[in-house]
Amino acid sequence: MDAMERIKRCRESKKISQKELCVEVKIKQQQYSKYERGINEISIRYLIQII
Repeated sequence: MDAMERIKRCRESKKISQKELCVEVKIKQQQYSKYERGINEISIRYLIQII
């Protein structure tokens, strides 16, 4: 399992949408979607907030 799958599973385990997570972490939903799809690498700062 790679990082993008792990952040998606983490979000899903909290039973929150991408939009809800983005509001909490203060990033744009489009950017977060790119993290989950593996287009962009997630920064440690956001990764810590998500998990």
